[in-house]
Amino acid sequence: MNTTGHLDYLSVTFPAGFNVNRLSPYLGDWLEGGNAPHGWEWKRVSKLGAYAYGGGDPRMMTHVTMGGIVLQAVRSLPVPDKDFLMTIASMHGRCTRVDVCVNMMDADCTVQDLWDLAVDGRARMRAKPDKRYKSPDGQKLTNDGFYIGAPSSDKRLRVYDKAVELNIAARWVRVELQTNKKKANGVQGMLTGADSTRGAINALIKDFCLFFHPSYTEALSQLDGEIPTTPRKEEAFWKWLRLQVVPAMARRQKEHPEEDVIARIEAMLDEACTNLTKL
Repeated sequence: MNTTGHLDYLSVTFPAGFNVNRLSPYLGDWLEGGNAPHGWEWKRVSKLGAYAYGGGDPRMMTHVTMGGIVLQAVRSLPVPDKDFLMTIASMHGRCTRVDVCVNMMDADCTVQDLWDLAVDGRARMRAKPDKRYKSPDGQKLTNDGFYIGAPSSDKRLRVYDKAVELNIAARWVRVELQTNKKKANGVQGMLTGADSTRGAINALIKDFCLFFHPSYTEALSQLDGEIPTTPRKEEAFWKWLRLQVVPAMARRQKEHPEEDVIARIEAMLDEACTNLTKL
């Protein structure tokens, strides 16, 4: 069995007026991302697919979210999880959500095995089993997992078949601890202060839920091996362009054939790049 552990999601609040270009060496350059939600004045999307929201009421501060694909790309720079968290802290970033996970590759353990232990009381858990989800019988298996803890709680465990999610031929169970609000900020401090990031992740997951299964307990005692390589997905930035921006440009060009839409977009891009250099 090969096991690894790492960050899988970050949501960070920075001070109002924070310049997200400071994160560009890690997340790629930023471009305008359309309408901002919840009262923010602007929304930006980085090349790697991170999202940033800011402006408006200073009390809302500046918010940046990074999913698993983004964090995988940061690690490949290579920037270890701990170093990246320390960089965020040095910029006065406060985590409001932190997800950590342990991967079990080729383990003698399935999602169903761990679910059976949970419902039979053969696990030490800080919350109750909440939801078992799986593709209906007779249909292609595209979902296979369960949760420990309620959706509204500050800590929740998700166990799922990562190979099924990615539609690849492998034996890969992922155990993911999702933390929010003050719990997330506490995890941020724990990971930046720990000698071993993997050791801290093991301890966090084990404290919340310990299934009495040999493979599970072994996984939470091992240190990192090689992080599994996942299939490349289309970056969120390019997906947004393809699905939203490009169709709108095509409609405009069709409705106004006298215009050169591409030329106008290039001029806007040049102006935006000039403005970024002034920030």
